[in-house]
Amino acid sequence: MLYFEDIEIGNKDSGGPYRLEADEIMSFAAKWDPFEFHMDIEAAENSMYGGLAASGVLTLCIGNRLGHEFEPWSIQAMFGAEYRLPNPARVDDELTKHRTIISKRESRSRPDAGIVELEEQMVNQIGIVVLEQKAAVLVLKHVLGGD
Repeated sequence: MLYFEDIEIGNKDSGGPYRLEADEIMSFAAKWDPFEFHMDIEAAENSMYGGLAASGVLTLCIGNRLGHEFEPWSIQAMFGAEYRLPNPARVDDELTKHRTIISKRESRSRPDAGIVELEEQMVNQIGIVVLEQKAAVLVLKHVLGGD
């Protein structure tokens, strides 16, 4: 488990790959994002995507799951995130998520924690970016006076 003091600006981490399959795209969309270009192969081929495209929400969920493959931190809260989905994730994509630490600072209100800002990208097997994200998270320090 990494604590605030253990995290260094510039550190990089990766998680994945995760293989995205057609049945997952279609079943997720049927329940959570029922656009035809997510659920119907023929409709998807005739759409602006030219083929089955994963829901952006599914792409975010996969990114979140891959983030759990990073070395664990003592995260207590997320203070928002900005994200972009510049390209669709597609059937048979092998998705990998990369994280870079861009800054950190002591918390003004929580002496037992600090705030870490990070940038993340998720790319497919040929390097096409399907998710870009910036976030700030509250990370606990080692026990005050101990550890």
